[in-house]
Amino acid sequence: MRRAQEKKASPRALHEASRRTGPFRAINCAAIPAPLVESELFGHRKGAFTGANRENPGLFLATNHGTLLLDEVGDMPLEAQAKLLRVLETREVVAIGAHQAEAIDVRIIGATHHELRALVEAGRFRADLYARLNGFRIDVPPLRDRIEDLPTLVTHLLAREGVKNVLTFGFVYALLLHHWPFNVRELVSVLNRAVPVAKGKPLDVQHLPEELQQRAAGKLQTARPTQAAGRQKRPDAAALERLIREEKGNVAGVARVLKRDRAGASLVERRGPRARAVPQLSGTRYKRRHEAPHLARRSDLRCVRGADADAHAGRAGDDGA
Repeated sequence: MRRAQEKKASPRALHEASRRTGPFRAINCAAIPAPLVESELFGHRKGAFTGANRENPGLFLATNHGTLLLDEVGDMPLEAQAKLLRVLETREVVAIGAHQAEAIDVRIIGATHHELRALVEAGRFRADLYARLNGFRIDVPPLRDRIEDLPTLVTHLLAREGVKNVLTFGFVYALLLHHWPFNVRELVSVLNRAVPVAKGKPLDVQHLPEELQQRAAGKLQTARPTQAAGRQKRPDAAALERLIREEKGNVAGVARVLKRDRAGASLVERRGPRARAVPQLSGTRYKRRHEAPHLARRSDLRCVRGADADAHAGRAGDDGA
């Protein structure tokens, strides 16, 4: 499973959709020094070791009846893996320095940018723990392989920050042309740059980094490096706009001409009849004839909340940093 910017999003959504009454908590197993991982997870008693000046209940007890995300679980030390396995099997936790186990009820979600099976074969991850964690697996591909989700992701990220700028067609189109080698973190960085540059005005191409501006203008090769040989390159902005007008906004018609699927030819999700056409265009601004679920559900085309995907016990999106 590869790392993604929003790895906490899907586990948190799973928690909020469940009937669990406890909190959602997360720990990055790679960011904590190996000697402290057990203390953070299982807790310790005061005086249990040098520097233990106060009692720590540990994340398992603090998350009782809730959901605990073990981020980068593949980097957990082997000794801690053995204790984690015991906790999963017995549903009891023993703090460092304690003599009595305490019962817990915690849902565990693991996320890692490693392929855990390869770590098992290399002797760096316990096979029995892998079997316990691999009960339900979600594979989240990198952003470049789910580019049709980008408009929804953009509106979600902007709405999360309270940004209400209108999105122009040119802005979204330029984002769609980029192949996002650094995944969602790169997208977040681009948006963080564009919003202050726009100064409250509609987000447009000129607010993007120069590379994205040039690609949108057709000055750079628009095909992705991973595209199969023989696949057609994307048309430039003017050609796509002309094609949409010629096809009267019909996504299927645009897709047939481009020899692409509907998702790759439009900004509209495949959500049934409401997503069968794209807006007519005037310049680089949307002049809406039909709903554009990816971008808005209001006439002013302001940002709405979308949904992001992130990682849970499987392969997640590309490393973003």
